[in-house]
Amino acid sequence: LVYLAGGVTFGEHELVFVDRSGATRVLTAKARPYQDLMLSPDGRLIATTIAGPETDSWIHDIARDTDTRFTSGSERRWPAWSADGKRVVYGGFDKDGWSIFWKPLDGSGAQEELVDLDETPGAPGFASRDGSALLYAIWDYGASHDVMLLSLTKHFPRPLFAKTPDEDWAQISPDGRWIAYNTDESGRQEVYVATFPDIGSKVKVSTE
Repeated sequence: LVYLAGGVTFGEHELVFVDRSGATRVLTAKARPYQDLMLSPDGRLIATTIAGPETDSWIHDIARDTDTRFTSGSERRWPAWSADGKRVVYGGFDKDGWSIFWKPLDGSGAQEELVDLDETPGAPGFASRDGSALLYAIWDYGASHDVMLLSLTKHFPRPLFAKTPDEDWAQISPDGRWIAYNTDESGRQEVYVATFPDIGSKVKVSTE
């Protein structure tokens, strides 16, 4: 047996701002196993996943360059923001399967389950501008990827698109009238823009 001694690593990364000219500004003095990330509505904080023996969602304060653990569980990842920035939504895995949760940013309330996904992983995305709904993606491995629209008042999810083809990584425009998303309906992965919340006219904006 030949082996290399050492601990378990999860890949060290930095959080970086890049402007339109391509100039970069590193936000973190210390590299960590950062993964999924989302900027807060006010631009002060980054919700991110930090991988490890227990993978959790953390909040990075840009001005202070500090990371604060936000969740505590065996698997809490893909953090996203409510429209007002007062809550963080995230996907989580427990013994009964995957769910999407949220809780207040200031720690004033407990974790609340928004939707039970059973065995299908799901990643929350963007909230509608009025705060009434949340987009999330589900990945049914071996089947399809779908974008779901979850009512945050009724906690009732529905598919945003037809079941086929695959769609994922949907984002709502700042004015709340459009949605950009990824789909393979042309036979390969492309980016489309469509009206929101009613998917009417749409146009492909990527080339290859």
